[in-house]
Amino acid sequence: RTCGMSKIVTLDLLEALLSPLAAPRQEAECHLQSLSVEDRVKGLTSILLENATKEARHVTLVAVLLRRNIILIAGNVLSKTLDQSTAENLLKELVSPLLEIFGASSFARRQFAHCLAEVCSSLSILNQAQCDVAVRVIMEKIAPACSAADPFSLHCLATMCERSPASMVCYLDSILSLIANANNTANDNSSIESLLEAFVSVAVASERKGAAIDLGVNLQKQNELKIDPQSQSARMGKLLLSLFPKLERLDDETKTRCLQSLVYAAGASPSLLAGDLSVFASLVQFCIQTNTLLSLEVLVSLCSVPDIPHKLFPTADGMQIRSMLCQHVLSQCANFMVTSLDEEIIEWAQEPATLFEDTAEEDEDFSYATTLFGRFVIILGNGSLPVLLPLVESFMAAGKNDWRQFCVALTIMQTCLYVGPIMFAPHVTVALEAALELTKTDHARLQHQALLLLGALCESDNAEIGGQRILEAAVRLVPSPCSKVSTTASAVIISYCRAEATVEPYCREVLQVLVTGPLSQQVIYENNQVNYGALASKVRAIGAVACLAEACAEGFRPFYEAIMPGLLGTVQTHGSFEEGAQLRGGAMEAITIIGQAIGHSDLYARDAEELMRIALITLKSPTDNQDIPLDQVLSSCARVATVMEEQFTPFLPEILPHILERINAVVDISYEEGNEAGLESTKRGDLEMDDDGNNAMTILIPGKGFTKISIDMSKIEEKSQACRATYELAFALGASFAPYAEEFISALKPLISYAYSPDVRSTACQALAAVFESACKGRVPLVAQTLPALSNAICEQIASEGDDDMEALYAICESLSDILCSAYEQLSSNDRSVLSNFTIDNGTVIVKLLMGLISSCLERRRVLFETLEGVHGALAGEDEQNELKQKLDMEEEVLNPLINSVGYVLKFLKQDFLPLFETHVAPILGTFLKGSSDTRAQFAAVALFDDCIEHCGESAAQRFGSILAEGVLVGINPSTNGGDDDVLRTSIYGIAQIARYCPPNTLEPYAQSILLNLMALGKVPKDENQDVHLIENAVSALAALVLIGPAPLGHMKFLNRDDLIATFLKQLPFREDEDEAKICHAGFCDLVIQGDAKDTSEIMRIVGEILVHLEDGEELACQETKVQMTKILFEMQQKVQPHVLQETFGSLSEEAQKLVNVNLQQYAPNPVVTP
Repeated sequence: RTCGMSKIVTLDLLEALLSPLAAPRQEAECHLQSLSVEDRVKGLTSILLENATKEARHVTLVAVLLRRNIILIAGNVLSKTLDQSTAENLLKELVSPLLEIFGASSFARRQFAHCLAEVCSSLSILNQAQCDVAVRVIMEKIAPACSAADPFSLHCLATMCERSPASMVCYLDSILSLIANANNTANDNSSIESLLEAFVSVAVASERKGAAIDLGVNLQKQNELKIDPQSQSARMGKLLLSLFPKLERLDDETKTRCLQSLVYAAGASPSLLAGDLSVFASLVQFCIQTNTLLSLEVLVSLCSVPDIPHKLFPTADGMQIRSMLCQHVLSQCANFMVTSLDEEIIEWAQEPATLFEDTAEEDEDFSYATTLFGRFVIILGNGSLPVLLPLVESFMAAGKNDWRQFCVALTIMQTCLYVGPIMFAPHVTVALEAALELTKTDHARLQHQALLLLGALCESDNAEIGGQRILEAAVRLVPSPCSKVSTTASAVIISYCRAEATVEPYCREVLQVLVTGPLSQQVIYENNQVNYGALASKVRAIGAVACLAEACAEGFRPFYEAIMPGLLGTVQTHGSFEEGAQLRGGAMEAITIIGQAIGHSDLYARDAEELMRIALITLKSPTDNQDIPLDQVLSSCARVATVMEEQFTPFLPEILPHILERINAVVDISYEEGNEAGLESTKRGDLEMDDDGNNAMTILIPGKGFTKISIDMSKIEEKSQACRATYELAFALGASFAPYAEEFISALKPLISYAYSPDVRSTACQALAAVFESACKGRVPLVAQTLPALSNAICEQIASEGDDDMEALYAICESLSDILCSAYEQLSSNDRSVLSNFTIDNGTVIVKLLMGLISSCLERRRVLFETLEGVHGALAGEDEQNELKQKLDMEEEVLNPLINSVGYVLKFLKQDFLPLFETHVAPILGTFLKGSSDTRAQFAAVALFDDCIEHCGESAAQRFGSILAEGVLVGINPSTNGGDDDVLRTSIYGIAQIARYCPPNTLEPYAQSILLNLMALGKVPKDENQDVHLIENAVSALAALVLIGPAPLGHMKFLNRDDLIATFLKQLPFREDEDEAKICHAGFCDLVIQGDAKDTSEIMRIVGEILVHLEDGEELACQETKVQMTKILFEMQQKVQPHVLQETFGSLSEEAQKLVNVNLQQYAPNPVVTP
């Protein structure tokens, strides 16, 4: 019966483990840990089977310890400290005694159910077949009790579904039968709760097809969930119809736990709750009748699954449910908002504002209700308006008797501005007038809420509607004695400035109020106590000053001398209180922002020098004794560098070691034993904190058990800040940063794949791009060594990054493109050393990864286009359409650098890239040459085919020329290019490349259509059309086809060559694309020398303007062309009649005349005769 298990665990040991005294408890724990896992499991099981104790505390302790050690068995096998066959036998031998104990015990049955589930889970890791056997034995044993609605047996069933889903899904039909029987008999609180838990766990296991939830936390993203009416979960859902009435009878505590289960089900198995329409309708009714915030969260979580608003709501029955939601849930949320507001307004007003946004404990339910309200508005879309507007009106009417009603009305309008700006746009003026009116009350809480609404108006691009009135309202309340009102008023000024509204005419008045108000307040009382309200008001007011400077730019110069001494004085003030460091740091950052706004000047240079003196003193101070936070010091130094540029270089040796220290710092990540409550909290998405205030999460690691992971997020934030400072410094200083490039590349490279923060990964990649560019500018040899490694590492990270954080993904993609661009620019300056280590194999790895990423991006865009077109159901309104368009824009931002990166690798490898193009690029993008609803895909295809023709040699031109020819014909046609100027422009560029590199007859079938298009564009004056690039591309392509180089269509009889030459000359010189400019300016010289271009005035104008642009640093002509232009000038001097030459020369600008003379003096002893 005891399976040979020893008495290694005794009653005395259990008593010692439960002792309130530390010494015996620690001794017992040490003894237990000294035993092997095998001995611990056998000993714990033995004491149970021998019935050595009947005390609940002993049995519960043994059950908990046994579960922990069962979890460790698989881990011991994996770590080679336990033989697998021994482990399997040990686990198999546990099933029978545990079942016996589970059935016979009168307490700790829940814990023993967990033990059984962990046995199966551990077996599934070691031997799935053995797990299946164990599951069958357990199911046979607990089935009768489950049918009878025994709560512990139902809990055992639920836990096994979570821990061994692959085995449990084989029994779905029989499990459904058990649950159906239990549903008929469950009547008490405990059995109903366990039955619902079983419902949910079985449904989740079914929905995931038996796949385990990775580490217990990776629930599917809400927008990826589907409602499947034919699924097993939907079949199970029908059984819930008879359960909902029972849920209504539960006590409040049990009902709350059941609602938490339903929230989990909504996010993990929505088909259970909405796969059948009658179940969904009953759930909605139950939640509305329950009328708690948690019941409303069930509905929000479920209705956030796209299939419900897109496919279910548009049906006849679905519209009734949607109507029910509109009529009840919005008003319920609003009523919760009213009742959750603290009526102690005096106490609220006397509480000091805080430096950081922090929801007060008494306002948590208000924030919770507001969040639910906003999510419902998103789900219901335009359909919520008929309820929203009367709701606001009723609250505004009732506000005269209850200020909370006013407050909620303002909050509703603020929420609508954020979640439904397009839907709410017609009512913005109503919101504006209400907010402005309520800022005039003497009620601090209403003033605060009205200011929040004004800030929302600014943030939703409505600042100009209110204009000066918004600013006046904020300025009026900046001096408020209530620090919460004062800080919010300054925040409105910040939002107004950031909205790019007109602010410069009011700058003097706003500054005066800020200076005489919060900026003049004393932060320290006479008794050395901190005035926290004044501190927060002052910090926020300093931020408002900085934003005013940003908005006014150079227009802020007149106020510089008035505002700067006070800010510098704040930075120079030393203090012992921790919050004062935030004040000094805010002032330091404001000074540097003002410096960026007004630009470099002697005035700012003096103050910047003083600021750097303070910064260096701070950097040299011990970390725990710094008057200014180090992150603010470093970011301020980086801003000073962007203004001073190379003049900042002497400060680098002092600053960079501190940045490197933060980049290289080891982040504290601790692992400790967790518990089931922590795991459930993590599943719900609740934020845990450890004893040190670090973020924590609990996961269930197979073979290790419940593990609580704590991460020091402050150190992670410091890494991000250090990376940003590195980016700013390297970008501002260029080649001057190059001596430090090797050390920084070495430090930043490991952060490319930093596991704990997308922000660190993205900022590290951006910093690497800036540092690499500085190394290229400084001609540092390491660029050749690091280019392949950096490119590969960033590509691999992009491939594993996922699309959860699109901003981080874009930043990483952009950094790859920037690194390759820097290398290409060095290559373009005839320095090929940068590619000395870049091989075809490197290119192959990069291109394969990139094309896979491009394919995924295009697929996501395809789904978004289909959703916009209604393929996946009806949209909720214009706001949802706008959100989808924003996602398309974000995907485009990701796509562009990926395409650019492929293009750079193509240009690196030249003809060696052709096999890669044939294998990886053409198959994915070739189909888009024929046109697409996704014009960005069409643009990408044409652009890379253009590059292939231009750079990959004769074989590429012959292989893909005709394919591209068909594509550019589609691309220049407005009916097939989607009206996309980029597609048109790159198609025209492709025409030029085909003309130069492909067989002469490639474009002949389309000659007339192409030439007519180009000639029409070529006659558009550049000064009358903003898209100069497009016009220059068109004229360049036209010249390539008929005037210069091979000119494959020059023989076309319908062409007037003289007219085409005149068109070509009129549009010169070209400046938009330096490569095209060089080709066309060389062709221009050829036409003049050949005698085809004869217009002396135009020739002189073109040469003069090119010389001016060359003098300004624009690379518009190669050396040979420069020589030819000088020769042309000399020939004109010799052959053109003097009076004509004088007139022509006289029409040039003074600078052009000077440069013409300089060039002629280099060629001949006598300059052109001046007028």
